[in-house]
Amino acid sequence: FKRVRIEGETVRAGCGADLMQLVQRCCQSGLAGLEGLAGIPGTVGGAIRMNAGGRHGEIGDVVETVDVLTPGLGRRTLTRQQVGFGYRRTELGDSVVTAVTLRLAGGNPDEVCERFKDIWQSKKDTQCPPLMSSEKHGESV
Repeated sequence: FKRVRIEGETVRAGCGADLMQLVQRCCQSGLAGLEGLAGIPGTVGGAIRMNAGGRHGEIGDVVETVDVLTPGLGRRTLTRQQVGFGYRRTELGDSVVTAVTLRLAGGNPDEVCERFKDIWQSKKDTQCPPLMSSEKHGESV
């Protein structure tokens, strides 16, 4: 469930693969399309289930197929359209994501990694409150 295989611009990932490690590996391989997920924790399966993303893109944008296990129906492979990606949701019901196939765009590894770093820094700058020093609270250090 944690296996990741990259063949050209196609990435096959198990549901238990670490999302950030996948994003970084794709960037280093010069594959664009996931760098907007910089800083999002979790697994690939969780990212699919909730259509993880933000203003820089969502994982559903690059999904080709999703393998699921559905009670009463067994194993199935669904297209992006069948998954029904929406804002922070899918229409997977009680299906369990087991793997995903992503279609990314080839690019220059340095440029893709730089975009990843820029997005991650932007998220840190706008979403993480600054740490407050104890001196601001009247305490000395």
